[in-house]
Amino acid sequence: MDKKKSNILMKYIVFCILATIVAAAAVVGLGGRLNFHLIMLIFLIVVILTLPIEAIRIFIIYQKLDKNLKVLQPILEDRCDPIKYLEKVQRLLQKEDCHVYLKHNKFLNSQFEIALSGGYYYSNDNQKAAETCLNILSVISEGVNKKQQFVIKYVVYTALVGIYMKDNDISAARGYYEKIKKIRAKVSTWKMTTKTIFILSLMDDSIKMLDALFLSAEGKYTEALTYYLQAWKKEDNTQLTKVVVQSNLAGTYEHLGDEDKCKACLSYVVEHGGSTFMARNAREKLVIQNKIMKVVTQP
Repeated sequence: MDKKKSNILMKYIVFCILATIVAAAAVVGLGGRLNFHLIMLIFLIVVILTLPIEAIRIFIIYQKLDKNLKVLQPILEDRCDPIKYLEKVQRLLQKEDCHVYLKHNKFLNSQFEIALSGGYYYSNDNQKAAETCLNILSVISEGVNKKQQFVIKYVVYTALVGIYMKDNDISAARGYYEKIKKIRAKVSTWKMTTKTIFILSLMDDSIKMLDALFLSAEGKYTEALTYYLQAWKKEDNTQLTKVVVQSNLAGTYEHLGDEDKCKACLSYVVEHGGSTFMARNAREKLVIQNKIMKVVTQP
């Protein structure tokens, strides 16, 4: 048993002992007589009465942790600031007893790990992003129901495809892509509730984006362009998604030889991409393009 978990258990035991002493004192004060069996009975009653309260307290802590994580999402998704986002998530995890509670809620813990992975990825730390994703996969089978496992694995596999594509490891990326399609097929057999339909819609959108990445890797830029333009037109895109799409469009237009559209996409990424690696890359490309233009236009 780790130190923090021991501290929580010790606090609860001390509370029960103190409550037992108070109750015993009350018995004596009312003229009653104490013996070992009566004290143990009082202690047992205290435990029975307080355990539900402790369970409710832990449930509230889980709800608070989940809410605090969701509150941080706009930093990444709307402001495109993975550096600050990563810092905030890590600070939240460093709070007293946080790891102890997450250890007993694998689903919530996986959400924190996914958040860390996203922060690492968009901050351009592929190694840590991949390590975090693989760590999730190594423990997700414990304490998480099957449907939650499918959803988490889908998110993690999708992240790993992006990570390996970024590292130009197409073979590894395709391996996880095949796993994604299998999960999508499995989810399609679930009861068609509103939630299932929503999950399938999100899966289909991400699969289309992955298809476009593979088409680009194969040099099929015209086909990839169609997917990216469709993705750009979606009205519910977060700012981060828009930056990702524009970054991919920039690379596509560059290979298709459309310098003006490429430059327009790069400018968008620089303006809206915050501290993401896409914005830094776009900024560098624009500098290079401007230097080339100066040389070309010199008399």
